[in-house]
Amino acid sequence: MAIKKSAKKAAKRALKNYEINLVVKLAMKKSIKTFLKNVDDGVESKKINTVLSDVYSKIDKAVKQ
Repeated sequence: MAIKKSAKKAAKRALKNYEINLVVKLAMKKSIKTFLKNVDDGVESKKINTVLSDVYSKIDKAVKQ
């Protein structure tokens, strides 16, 4: 366990960042899987384009963080 006050704060911050990153990562993976499923099922191109733009949005947000 951390002894110094700054080490305790760093540990708390690392845990918070881990949780935030996990949520973003899972959202990105879910949108990618949805896109790939739609492509495999042969869904119309208009819907695929909207899902693809969502995928790009999620990836950009993940990279930004």
